[in-house]
Amino acid sequence: MQRKKYPVCARCDHEIDPNRFDGCDRYFVVGGEIYCEECFKDWLSDWMQTNLEDIAAVVGVPVVEVH
Repeated sequence: MQRKKYPVCARCDHEIDPNRFDGCDRYFVVGGEIYCEECFKDWLSDWMQTNLEDIAAVVGVPVVEVH
């Protein structure tokens, strides 16, 4: 019996296998690369630190400048 191949995370190189690991029932595609849930959370956190206004726009939160 041939073992089913699962995708591999581009950041941590772990196989995204729902039979072996919790939280591996899905993956995220960022810029054409596959990320596991934990690496996606890390990527999102890094993005949030540098692009807070972009994130506000994505979720529909107005940004008001005070002068």
